[in-house]
Amino acid sequence: MKKKLGIAGAVISFCAIIAFAIELTIKDIQQNTVTWILWTLLDGILLVASLNAGNKKPWLPMGFTASAFLVTIVLLLKGVWHWGMVETVSVVGVGLSLLLWKKLGPKWAIIMGVAAMNIAGWPAIYDAYINPNPLSWWMWFSVGIAAILTSIAAEKWSIEDRLFPVEAIFFNLIMFILVIR
Repeated sequence: MKKKLGIAGAVISFCAIIAFAIELTIKDIQQNTVTWILWTLLDGILLVASLNAGNKKPWLPMGFTASAFLVTIVLLLKGVWHWGMVETVSVVGVGLSLLLWKKLGPKWAIIMGVAAMNIAGWPAIYDAYINPNPLSWWMWFSVGIAAILTSIAAEKWSIEDRLFPVEAIFFNLIMFILVIR
């Protein structure tokens, strides 16, 4: 049953973010391209780090990596681009997290990867705070539900198995609240 919940979470997140990428091609939904580029890179790194740390079923990073890549491509093709102080601070924070990851090993890679994911999300949080756009509520809500499912499906309460899905619950809840207010 846990395996099915984990797979369901990955499928829900993957489908929701893919559907969001498709909707981005049709509608003008403000998204921060830098955040999505960083998330694509970090999701891939977190997927590899989770596997290296012993997580045999990193469902959420698998779904996030593939779908975030598609959103990034759509945003780049649309020519949506903004770079400011928030993006600069985010990239520096991600860089520092990755440097620490390289020095500290696989378990710390997950901790630093999750920290970097949150730092990479700052531009999106800032944009949603300044200019909330309720058109994206369903994507943040769906990915939050997917994170809940993959958190429940994790084999044990460990950094390797649950830190990323639990963090994703909170991040997506924050984004959901910001875009619907």
